Amino acid sequence: MDAKIKILQLSREKDKERKFLFMDWEYVEKEGGIDLSLYDTVYEMDFSSKSDNVNGFLEDVFRKFNVSRPSDFKGHSLSVSDVIYVEGSGYYFCDSYGFVKCKDENKKKEMKLKIKVFQIDPDRDKKRVSYARWSVLQKVGGLDFSIYDEVYSGEFSCEADSVMGFLESVFEEFNVGKRPEDYNGHSLSVSDIVYVDGHGYFYCDSRGFLKIDKRDILSEAAKQLQDIRNDIVAISEKLNSLRKAEKTISNL
Repeated sequence: MDAKIKILQLSREKDKERKFLFMDWEYVEKEGGIDLSLYDTVYEMDFSSKSDNVNGFLEDVFRKFNVSRPSDFKGHSLSVSDVIYVEGSGYYFCDSYGFVKCKDENKKKEMKLKIKVFQIDPDRDKKRVSYARWSVLQKVGGLDFSIYDEVYSGEFSCEADSVMGFLESVFEEFNVGKRPEDYNGHSLSVSDIVYVDGHGYFYCDSRGFLKIDKRDILSEAAKQLQDIRNDIVAISEKLNSLRKAEKTISNL
């Protein structure tokens, strides 16, 4: 099998936090799916393989760019998270075991999803974490979802090639675009949280969006529920005290 190939590796400029470098397909999918716009093409060549199928062809490419890399190849040894483009076949993600074909090949498509926007209530922000970067938030105890209010819930549609691309469009629309009339918050900014139906919660950081572990949200909900339960117990105890006092008075 002969075909023109391209080797794509994550760009240090575009993936500044190195979030996806050397991460497997399962992780990438959990974080919203592959975004080929984060990659740079680091090498192109005509490649020849004795294999007559794509999988064998890709294995030969992998071997070539690990064991006997071309002298003018400037990237790192082919590894997990890298992508190989095979002309006439498509883009393939290098996984921990074998390769996974990228479904959309970075082509934008219409995405229409329900979203919710959460912003911090200044009166409940005791730690003053409004507009705080994620790294700063971790230094003061992590995310406290109980200080957030839902300021918008509705459907949003745009053309995007991934969930991250979708979120970037949400960010742009809720900043410089025409925000919905029923939107009750300020311009979307750092420390805000966006929920995307079917994909989860995302923290708006200074360099894009970070997916929030669902357990962080659920743990805060559990805390709020426990607070409500404690309030109910306290009210019940007060009512019992009042009943006893009332009974004592009636016996006088």
